[in-house]
Amino acid sequence: MTMKGLNNIKTKRSADGEEEVRYCQGRTPCGWALYNKTNRFIYDYMRNRCICEGAKKCHRDQDDISISSYVYRCKLEDTKPGDAQNTPATFPES
Repeated sequence: MTMKGLNNIKTKRSADGEEEVRYCQGRTPCGWALYNKTNRFIYDYMRNRCICEGAKKCHRDQDDISISSYVYRCKLEDTKPGDAQNTPATFPES
């Protein structure tokens, strides 16, 4: 299975040059939820090599049926408090 969007990643190094942090940029996915084609039951989560920068969170953005996965991208929460119907699904923490 090929995951799309692995090339648009911004890298930052710490002041001492030791630690490298990679941020997801543009439409680069921050993760995927792999599901069963028949019932769409999620059986695994796969995080990208990049993370979301600043106040952005890894939220469900798209259903990519070609790879049987929900695609997650870095987004700001733009919903009103209490509006559960429009609250994006957040990628689970490790």
